[in-house]
Amino acid sequence: MRFTCSVLASAIAFSGFASTYYVSPTGSDSNPGTEAKPFKTIGAAFTITNSGDTVTLENGVYSGPGDVDLILNETTITINSLGGAANAVIDCAGSSSHNHHFLTLTGDGAPSDPSSVTGITIKDAYTSSNGGAINLGTSFLLVSACVFTNNFGNNGGAVYSDASSGVQISNSTFQGNEASSSGGAGHFQGPLILSNCMFANNSSQYSGAIYSSGTSTLSDCSISDNTTGGGGIVENDSGAGMQIQSCAFTHNTTNGNNGTLLNYSGQMTVSDSTFIGNTDVSGGGAVSNQQGSMVVASSIFANNSAPYGGAIYNNAVLKLLGCSMTANCATSGSGGAIYADGGSNLTMADDVLWQDSAPNSAGTAEIANRGTIAVEYCDVALGYAGTGNIKVNPVFVNAAQGNYMLQNTSPCLEAGIAVAGLTTDYTTRLRHNPPTMGAYEIGSDWTVVGTAAGPNDGKRVLWVSVEGQAWLWKISSTGQVTSGKYGPSLGYQPVAVAAGPDDHSYIVWQYASGGIDVFNIGASVTSAHYSVASNYSFNSITVSADNVVHITWQSKQGQLWIWNIPPTGSITYQDYGPYN
Repeated sequence: MRFTCSVLASAIAFSGFASTYYVSPTGSDSNPGTEAKPFKTIGAAFTITNSGDTVTLENGVYSGPGDVDLILNETTITINSLGGAANAVIDCAGSSSHNHHFLTLTGDGAPSDPSSVTGITIKDAYTSSNGGAINLGTSFLLVSACVFTNNFGNNGGAVYSDASSGVQISNSTFQGNEASSSGGAGHFQGPLILSNCMFANNSSQYSGAIYSSGTSTLSDCSISDNTTGGGGIVENDSGAGMQIQSCAFTHNTTNGNNGTLLNYSGQMTVSDSTFIGNTDVSGGGAVSNQQGSMVVASSIFANNSAPYGGAIYNNAVLKLLGCSMTANCATSGSGGAIYADGGSNLTMADDVLWQDSAPNSAGTAEIANRGTIAVEYCDVALGYAGTGNIKVNPVFVNAAQGNYMLQNTSPCLEAGIAVAGLTTDYTTRLRHNPPTMGAYEIGSDWTVVGTAAGPNDGKRVLWVSVEGQAWLWKISSTGQVTSGKYGPSLGYQPVAVAAGPDDHSYIVWQYASGGIDVFNIGASVTSAHYSVASNYSFNSITVSADNVVHITWQSKQGQLWIWNIPPTGSITYQDYGPYN
């Protein structure tokens, strides 16, 4: 009886193991699929895989029956390669007369349990249906380090996913793919995450590279030299929204008020991105915001062109925050940088618009407005009515060479206004308060907030960073500097410094409510909290030779209240006028 139970337990444990099957162009489908005796075709491996298994491709080209037009129904399968995408190639050899694609993936997969494809090239697929290379239905897929090239489909030249599917793609290249309808590289109706991918020379009738009608996120992607007959190169058509961060859109071409980046409907946010040299034959060379709402922050628009709205066409709700726009051109109409149509609700703050042009429409080199617009704290070459606006040379480092950073002598330095949605610049550096106009923050991240004389002719200097970190310098009589950094502490801001006996330093951190923490920094760090009535605020701190801390508070009426805090014993107080 003990022997029988032992065998049963072993069988159950073994059945839970995932298997790896190997495939090689020089293998045989009569082999067991081991690394030493691999299958010849991918399809042969698929016939015996179970959920959780892996199919590994050895170096070579895979083409023809058994390697293309595959259907996989398992919930979770991993397809990878030994040598990476340069050495494992799926050649679908498709054409208009001989349709072939790589893979249709179906099943009851879940976002938490996706299949994956890693390190392969899929090329020359051709299908009159959707998804030239990969078609997803009711399944979820991770794609990494893959190359999709010269594939053709109806919707989704390379990849198609329906509304019940989801895709996450990273470190992959889409080049030369084409869709007869939409999504030259990919047509995605379900959730989409793209990171560190390149899209180049893709094309379609609509949405030259990416069409998305589900929740989508694009980060660190390059989108260049794509074309479309309609729609954008990247199109959002979803109320669920699209988020774009640190992406580069260069030299794309669109046709008819669509922009390289099209927000056709729903929500879209763009940050830390560049739009360089894009064109449209009607309006909005770089961006077209048709419906819904859009926020663009800390981004660069240069050398984009269209007959009107050289960089941006807007007919909906749009916020431009901390952007740099230069050398954009409305080739035959108005709005060299921005064309705000009749349905436009445009808000601008902390932007730079410089040397844009509209040669046939005088006075609209930067902005042409037919809707509702509010412009504040912006540098606009022709000037624009609004609080804090200027019209001076922003002093780019070298715009001719594509460097749109500002020199430290720029009049835009800290000339903006702090606004919600603008916390970092193009390089993700924290913005100052007030921020610098344009995409780049300039100047030091550190500000001196206090100095103090110490014993033996020593000095203290307290710096605070834009994120609230304290940097304490102790300067000896000979000029030698020792330093230490403290914090930041959530809700507290360093505001003052004092020097005491025994080489101690005292940093005052003030809370938003007015209370303070005093840090006594010697061989160790101790702290004490003090607070007063709301009509008083912290004024200064000193420390006497007998280690008594003196804190001065000031009332709204100008009265001083000095606290004397000895190392031991009771606190004493003095009040000093004025009195009414």
